[in-house]
Amino acid sequence: MIPRRVFSVFTILCLLILAGALSPAHAAPQSAPEIEAVDPAAMRFAIGDELEYEIPIDTMMIIGRYNVTIDPTENRTVRPSNLNAPVEAKGCTPIGALDVVARSGELNYTTYYYTTSDRLVIDSINEYEYGEDQIWYVLSYLNETYHTIGRDARAHNLTDGETFWLIYCDLSDYDLRYESRTDRAIAGLSITVMYGKEAVTPLSPGFPPIPMFTPEGGIPGPAPPPGLPSMPMTAPLGEDLSTALTSLTDGGVATLPMLAGGAPGVQRGSSGDL
Repeated sequence: MIPRRVFSVFTILCLLILAGALSPAHAAPQSAPEIEAVDPAAMRFAIGDELEYEIPIDTMMIIGRYNVTIDPTENRTVRPSNLNAPVEAKGCTPIGALDVVARSGELNYTTYYYTTSDRLVIDSINEYEYGEDQIWYVLSYLNETYHTIGRDARAHNLTDGETFWLIYCDLSDYDLRYESRTDRAIAGLSITVMYGKEAVTPLSPGFPPIPMFTPEGGIPGPAPPPGLPSMPMTAPLGEDLSTALTSLTDGGVATLPMLAGGAPGVQRGSSGDL
């Protein structure tokens, strides 16, 4: 015989369960909260992001931060300033990535090659040039575990998504016992690389702008080549060729528009072949 109190409790529990099953709030299952998928590319970009903590980021000149796509299978041709012949570098090296940035027109650079040690170093980037105590270094991760700093711009192979820094250090009165070269950085730039086909379009040579001049009381027109005197414009631009020739035979001088000749190629000093 079931006690009355136990039976009453059992009855109440059954009614609650039945009421919950018929409740509209439980008629349809609730949707699970959305889980934000982690972008693998965003994770790869974290490689080397901590390097800026190794340099005086708040006081140094930041030349720029660049994202480039490189082809790791491609070799790039770089012409050092002290050689008549170019040297090759892998596209996945710091110098290869820097060359991609330079070919996009963002900056200019030069290199120097040490023949005895087979090292290719950065000689200058923009106005920051090599000096007795002013030197360019490559700051990067080694095996993604700890950072390394060195001058050879071909010594490190960049991984997909890696960020590295090029820093310009002033080592005047530098004391190796108490200081780090990264503390002496006065300028620098960071480059983040992704593997793929190169995404930067090289600069295409174009026609230079035509210099204009306005003769006294005349109409603006192309300037004469250097060394030739300015010729007065006696025939307005709206007149036809016969009128211009008539003014020429009457003692006047008609200046016809001149075509710009030649399309000099883009020059980048000795930083590399275009």
